[in-house]
Amino acid sequence: CNDEIKPTPGYTITTVQYTPYDMCEGGGASAGSGDGSGVTTAPYNGGYNGGGTLQVYVDPCDRIKKSTENSIYKADVTDLQGKTGLDHEEGYRLDNPIPNSGQTGIQNQTLPIIPGSNQIGFSVDGNTFALIHTHYDGLYPIFSPGDLISYNQWISQAIAWNAVPSNTPKISVNDLTVTVVTSQGSDLIAFEGATTNAFPNYSEDEITDFNRKYEESLSGTLIVGSNLYDMQKLEQEFLSFISTKMNMIGLKLYRVKSDGNYEI
Repeated sequence: CNDEIKPTPGYTITTVQYTPYDMCEGGGASAGSGDGSGVTTAPYNGGYNGGGTLQVYVDPCDRIKKSTENSIYKADVTDLQGKTGLDHEEGYRLDNPIPNSGQTGIQNQTLPIIPGSNQIGFSVDGNTFALIHTHYDGLYPIFSPGDLISYNQWISQAIAWNAVPSNTPKISVNDLTVTVVTSQGSDLIAFEGATTNAFPNYSEDEITDFNRKYEESLSGTLIVGSNLYDMQKLEQEFLSFISTKMNMIGLKLYRVKSDGNYEI
């Protein structure tokens, strides 16, 4: 009844439907910011049988924990960490069980390699919530323009699906993540919000140009005299590149480490 609401920078405000159930003596519920944020929720005094809406603060990091705290996700990352020395990408996808199928628990599947290439194919359906793949040594240890295009398509299609009232079940778009595993660590992209800008259908020439500018932007992050990258500088240069060349509304970048997830 008396839980404090403590928003911090980076938190989003979500309005949720709820039904009070004798939440405290006297019934009813109320909430207010009381924190100087300027955000205030109106008190609700509906008693036992009423209902209403309540604004709650959602930490974006909590969203991605569906992926990163999953035991199968962790096992997949560990497996892929041992495959960054190969000459091709490897990967997995995690699916929620198909409703009414008899499936139980998270489904783990291997991602296919695109024929004639050394790249992985991002195949998803309405039950997929996480994609995990490698960038083998020799590639930049961060997402590629192609990864961003695929993620944008995934989020845009999920939002379009949800917009049709008859389409069920709805997809929790803020749970959808892509992780890249490299010999220098792992990064994850996630989506925050309800809408985004769908990328156009880029031509092959445009994609080639994106790749060229991507390499130009990141080339200076290689530590002189080594095969290692300055990861902090690499992540910042990556964000600078996508903000000017491939900006996607709501995109978030995280570094995934053993002690937690860090938004970049």
